[in-house]
Amino acid sequence: MVTPLEKAIEKYIDGLPDPIQDIVTGSNLTTVRQAIELSTTLTESQIRKGTLLTTSAYVMAVVIGSGVLSLAWCLAQLGWILGVLLLAAIAVTWYTSILLSDCYRSPDPITGTQNYNYMQAVKVSLGGFKYKLCGISQYVTQVGTTIGYTITSAISMAAVERSNCFHKYRHENGIDQPY
Repeated sequence: MVTPLEKAIEKYIDGLPDPIQDIVTGSNLTTVRQAIELSTTLTESQIRKGTLLTTSAYVMAVVIGSGVLSLAWCLAQLGWILGVLLLAAIAVTWYTSILLSDCYRSPDPITGTQNYNYMQAVKVSLGGFKYKLCGISQYVTQVGTTIGYTITSAISMAAVERSNCFHKYRHENGIDQPY
């Protein structure tokens, strides 16, 4: 008969990545706590296996995939003044990302405590009431970004619908121009 503890361990292990799942399954753990500790250790060791080359390749793929391909269109839509301001905002985001990656373990990069999210890093660095102000500004920024993405996607969907309508009914309206 399967006990609730065995079900809990099995459910936890099923959510792990395959290589880590195989190791945790083969170690015959008796508590969920042991499974969590072993999987956390294995995950940490997998994360730390990245080299400068693999990290650079990953960052280049992400940046080139979305950012660079849309940069020319964004600048054309915004114009020179707003386009340059957008690039400055992107530079600030890049700089804060570097600062955040430096704060992953603080105060020491090897033995310091791990900061898994932005708020933990800010709390270790600033402490007190300042990290709460930073959290509020972070959530306000996220809400504003979400609203911006929603409006942009609605405009894009309307443009696609207009384009589809034109291509579907252009012959009926006497439009015989080639694409």
